[in-house]
Amino acid sequence: MSRWGLVAILMLAASACSSGSKTDAAPWEGPFGKRPAEQVYVLRPTGPVRSVVVFGHGWSDYTPRKYLPWFRHLLAGGSAIVYPRYQATDSLAEWRSGEHVRQGWFSGIRTGFAHLGVTGVPVVAAGYSAGGALVYLYATRAEELGLPVPSAVDSIFPGGTVEFIPGAGFRALPFPARTRILVQVRDRDTVAGRDGGDVIWRSLRGVPAARKRYEIVRSSGGFIAEHLAPQGSSKRARQAFWAPLDASIAAARAPAGVESPAALLPTKLGSESLRRESYTGPVFARAKFTLSTPVSVDVRRFLALLGKRPSELAVAWAISNYEGHIKVFAFRVAGAGPRALVRAYLKAITVESVVGERRIAGKRVTTTSAGLPIYGYLYAKDDVLFMAVDIGLRPGELRKLFAALP
Repeated sequence: MSRWGLVAILMLAASACSSGSKTDAAPWEGPFGKRPAEQVYVLRPTGPVRSVVVFGHGWSDYTPRKYLPWFRHLLAGGSAIVYPRYQATDSLAEWRSGEHVRQGWFSGIRTGFAHLGVTGVPVVAAGYSAGGALVYLYATRAEELGLPVPSAVDSIFPGGTVEFIPGAGFRALPFPARTRILVQVRDRDTVAGRDGGDVIWRSLRGVPAARKRYEIVRSSGGFIAEHLAPQGSSKRARQAFWAPLDASIAAARAPAGVESPAALLPTKLGSESLRRESYTGPVFARAKFTLSTPVSVDVRRFLALLGKRPSELAVAWAISNYEGHIKVFAFRVAGAGPRALVRAYLKAITVESVVGERRIAGKRVTTTSAGLPIYGYLYAKDDVLFMAVDIGLRPGELRKLFAALP
């Protein structure tokens, strides 16, 4: 990234700082901490704290105000939020003095956890722009500094990383073996480009593919994937930024031993890129989990037929970045076998009839009809059930999809 690119990031973030609504209530505590760069804000849900999100903000976003719609969503789901300020001014000199900013960042996290007073719940780190680099740094240094190691990291449009981290030995920092990471870059950012995300991604070469994901957030319709897009709360922004963080939190809350089947799903279908999302545990206490209209499954009945609890289920899906259609679901139920999965699923799903079986890409697939010209295709292996719904598939994609499954 050029010096002018970095200057543009900071100027753009600073100019956007005044755009927050002055009428929003401030549901946060703080700031705590003596010096401005070491201060931190804490946000608590009204009910029990089920997880903690350490959030790294964009440059000059001193308070959580611009992220309130997103934070209220997280609070409603039971997550507390630790929001370090990490900077004293908007000065470029402060930005370039990497160690000063890093000290403020880690001091704020430590103070935030102390004021929150919550232990024994999963921690997820999410950061945007400069904060996208800092949450990566937090994951690599947490154990060394005696801080909670995050279960997942969402690094969103990391900016300024090339200039910001070298003093910390960025490329040499080992990433935690049990932490998952999502790196998001954008297709229309003339401010920061993809330098920060690419530097982070190159540093993850030794991390297993199942624990890392690189995603290009693409513009579509009225949604423009530019640098300030993560501060929005439109439907498309929620899909692009809120949903992956929700999935990371849900996976972090899942009991150990229930591994998300997301890694079994394809990331490409022909020339089309797919993103993988997953949910586990308590979210399945709902009576019905909608798959793709008009097909839905009664998850409680599905689990009851298998003699399982919600904590023993993990669901993932691959969704088109371009169309927004879900292509395939994967249901993993701990200890269940392929035949039991198919039988229970067919009794719990809303369909008009079971059409029969056929072989697709060498796999024995059960075909169901949901009325209209809409069909579901079921295939099970070990403790995972895969389901494709042709409402999201174009002609010729079905064989390619099943060929990509294990």
